[in-house]
Amino acid sequence: MILHGTLRGDQPRPRPTRVAPTPSAIENVAMATFIALLRGINVSASTRVPMTELRRIATDSGGTGVTTLLNSGNVVLDAAEDAGDAAAVAERLRRGLRESFGRDIDTVVVPAEALEEIIAVNPFPTQAEDDPAHLVVTWYLEPPTAHQIEAFDPARYGPEQMRWHDGISYTWFPIDIGHSALTPAVLGRALGPGTARNWSTVLKLAAAARARR
Repeated sequence: MILHGTLRGDQPRPRPTRVAPTPSAIENVAMATFIALLRGINVSASTRVPMTELRRIATDSGGTGVTTLLNSGNVVLDAAEDAGDAAAVAERLRRGLRESFGRDIDTVVVPAEALEEIIAVNPFPTQAEDDPAHLVVTWYLEPPTAHQIEAFDPARYGPEQMRWHDGISYTWFPIDIGHSALTPAVLGRALGPGTARNWSTVLKLAAAARARR
């Protein structure tokens, strides 16, 4: 299950003091791997989140072995299994981000096993092999309803094709993503806001998660 959302509040909270666990303590704790996907960062000066700061926040929020990929807000981390599931990881990250930047930053947290399932059931395997940069996976902050999915016809906007799995969409852009009429704004109005990654990034995140096992 993939859990996500946005923390709401009026004022940034004081940053708590945290003590990192010792290596010996970590070795004796069962760990789970998660991938956190931030939405809408580093697209303008007002949405800037340095990756060094993001890694610090993820570590202060209880993550270990924290790494980031690219500059678009992709985090791979381990967390103690007894510290909670993906929802708990997302909650701690959102709180830390708000404490540091004074604004809500939507964050989707995906367990490593769920990302592997997303890859396994890819409905566009040939396109993914031939042109992975033009296949996009979108995680929605609230999974669209069956009615929303049925009512939305991507063919109205061009040759793009969409398929669904467990509230996540796969979109194949056969021509050009940058000039497609099927924009994030269109998807947001019809299906709700989400955060998207192309297939190349999805595979890199999965590889980073697998390397920890």
